[in-house]
Parts: sequence; C-alpha cells; structure tokens
Amino acid sequence: MKAATGGRVTASVIRAAEGQSFSSQPHFHKTQFQLVYVLKGWIEFEYEGQGVVRLEAGSCVHQPPEIRHRELGHSHDVELLEVVLPADFETVTVDEVQQVKGA
Repeated sequence: MKAATGGRVTASVIRAAEGQSFSSQPHFHKTQFQLVYVLKGWIEFEYEGQGVVRLEAGSCVHQPPEIRHRELGHSHDVELLEVVLPADFETVTVDEVQQVKGA
C-alpha cells in the first residue's frame, strides 16, 4: 500500500502475539488520519477525554490526529486492520492519557 500510494497511505493487519497479554505506554501518533478496524476478537483502548473504549469484531474507531491513548488489553486472538496517513509517521510517548476534568 505504501509503495502504491507514494507513501501517502499504509495499511497493516496486526495480530496478538501468541500467549502474551499487552498494555502500552501512553502515546500519540503524528498522523493525518488513523482508522482501526477489528477483524477478530476484542481490544480495549483508553482515549484522552473519552475514557475506556472496547472494540469487538466488526467495530472500528477513527483515532483523531495526536489524540493521547494507550492499549489496555486484548483477546488472545485479536486481529486488527489499521489504515494510517501518511505511511511514515512519528509516535510520541507521554506520561499519561489525560481525561476531561469532572468526568
């Protein structure tokens, strides 16, 4: 996809590592567009200003540019399709996923 679009778009299928659970460091991506579509299983993210979002097979989320987030966990069989513009982007780690005050 990256080569076919001259670096404008990348698409990847991401699968859970066999026998491993995962929780990521809070971070954000310097992107123009990012879509995550769950093909199989489930995954939970924590998003800035939104809290915890659980996605199951057949659901998707648009991650706005530079939204702070982290993965909290996923099923052993999770498979995701991720589409990102541009194909080459930077990921920046942060200390926390900030929530709306009073929420």
